[in-house]
Amino acid sequence: MKSINLNDHLLELVLLKLNQYEQKIDYLTAYIDRMQDAYPIADWVYCLEEALYYLKMSPNTFRKKERMGLITCIRDGRRIFVRQSDIDRYWQRKNDLDSFSPD
Repeated sequence: MKSINLNDHLLELVLLKLNQYEQKIDYLTAYIDRMQDAYPIADWVYCLEEALYYLKMSPNTFRKKERMGLITCIRDGRRIFVRQSDIDRYWQRKNDLDSFSPD
């Protein structure tokens, strides 16, 4: 009879599980790639807190700029969302104004 060391047996089980997880990861990665091709994301949408982080501004400043028409948002009741394209548009306008220098 061949004696099997407990550590060897545990190592074999761990390697078997690792192989199973690698196969699952490969399957999910391929699935995500297929879904992104089938349903491309047109524009990311951020909640207010995420948008404030990217815009580097406070909630009060955001409200002021929204009232002035400098940035647009989507309201759903009390919740506020901002599209990535609106954040990009805000930064583009800000950069255009910052680079303007009267002669």
